[in-house]
Amino acid sequence: MSISLLIILTLLLIIALAGTFFVLKEEENKMKKHKEDGDTPEVYAKRSEEYEENWLKTGLRKQIIIYAASIILALIIAFVIFN
Repeated sequence: MSISLLIILTLLLIIALAGTFFVLKEEENKMKKHKEDGDTPEVYAKRSEEYEENWLKTGLRKQIIIYAASIILALIIAFVIFN
């Protein structure tokens, strides 16, 4: 394999990991906010249900976009380097 390909793929991996940590940090901040607010079991259960629904619409979508873009870029770069 070409050294340049390895370097570029490593950079793409680092960017994908940074995007993942960004999404996780957003979720961590939400959790801290909820802990500070204080909850009753009813509010906690409702928020938990809403979180599951919202995660599939927003958080999971962000993760799919991050990794799909990384894979597509890696394939394009590999194609360009080897052709």
